[in-house]
Amino acid sequence: MPVEALRTSTAVHTQLIRHRDCTPGNGDVRENCSARTQLLAEYHRHGWIFPIPEKLRTS
Repeated sequence: MPVEALRTSTAVHTQLIRHRDCTPGNGDVRENCSARTQLLAEYHRHGWIFPIPEKLRTS
């Protein structure tokens, strides 16, 4: 994911919503998603406090 896309908390939050069903990892599939890993790293690096979108409940 380009670093330019991760400059604001709104951009990171939007991408985390898109990747909410992914499991952090080093790959490019939902079960091993490097994008979610990168997004969570940016979230923690900046100390943002918005709720992290999690997987949708299906029940």
